[in-house]
Amino acid sequence: MGLLRLLLSLGVLSIHYSHITNDHPRIAEMLAAPMGIRIHCFFIISGYYTAMLLATKFAQTDWRMPLRFYFYRAVRLLPDYYLALAIAIALGWYWQVHLPNPVLLRFFKLPNGLFDLHFWSANLLLIIPPLYDLTADMRLGHEPFHYLAIGPCYTLACEFTFILVAPFITKAWRLWPLTLVFLGFSVYFYWHNDIVGVYFFSSFVYFLLGMVMYRLYLPMSERLRVFPFSRGIAYFMVAMVMVGIYNLHEVQNDADAIYSYMSVMLMITLVVPFIALATNGPACDRVMGMISYPIYLIHIPLIEVLFYHKVAHGYVFVLFFACLFAGICYFLIDEPLRNWRHSLLKTQKN
Repeated sequence: MGLLRLLLSLGVLSIHYSHITNDHPRIAEMLAAPMGIRIHCFFIISGYYTAMLLATKFAQTDWRMPLRFYFYRAVRLLPDYYLALAIAIALGWYWQVHLPNPVLLRFFKLPNGLFDLHFWSANLLLIIPPLYDLTADMRLGHEPFHYLAIGPCYTLACEFTFILVAPFITKAWRLWPLTLVFLGFSVYFYWHNDIVGVYFFSSFVYFLLGMVMYRLYLPMSERLRVFPFSRGIAYFMVAMVMVGIYNLHEVQNDADAIYSYMSVMLMITLVVPFIALATNGPACDRVMGMISYPIYLIHIPLIEVLFYHKVAHGYVFVLFFACLFAGICYFLIDEPLRNWRHSLLKTQKN
């Protein structure tokens, strides 16, 4: 699924670049699409991958299993995030004089009150996104990602929250009712225009759908792996997913948008497991998946800096520096930690 994850990440970068700079390069328009669908695709993939990890590497039933799983995921996700956060804070220090940013400037003040304490815990630990709204400082904005140094990391905070509960809901008989319950919550918050509810609960629905699809595809996984031309078919499916996402630009009214959105999400939910099974193995696909995460983390600080300095062909520079940051993370952080995590798992099993 590495290629799909990389394309989704570049799509998010393209949307944010066009929105912040009001510049619309042709390649950015090709990769861009409605933000929500790309984020929900990430959560379907995350749910599927989480269910796969819990069914294979963390199949033990003792009380230490959740703790091992949390540690495994934290070692994968947090180091890259902390490096991106350090860069964002360093840029915030620069912006004190040139371009004051109220969120980043809070890092240079001592905590004072409930919001500041939660601000620090939210940015350093990425915990419990719904609390962002309860302790909100309206001077920073009304949306939850306005309280984070790196706004898009609100989705990462959601994922951490889902990871906390994932070891306790892996059974199929628990997944189906939970999916329906949280689907009801997301619809309720959508109609009441509660943006935190929409983000958090709808994202959990797609995370649960990813877990459900793993459970459904598990009995036929071995047959799918040896299916003729399975890898070629999988990449064709990736292309069809991207075409479906891109064509949402052509939707003109709200009614059509809802039906188109749901049909594309249904297609993605059904094909993600097959793509995952068919592309599980090639090193290039794994590398593309791993570099997609650092690109997602660092793109907002890069866009803001280059936009402030009015750099010509800014989109090309954002892509270059985002890929450079991703390469540094891959070679110096991700790959060494990946080898260490796998050796640690083997040691624990023995």
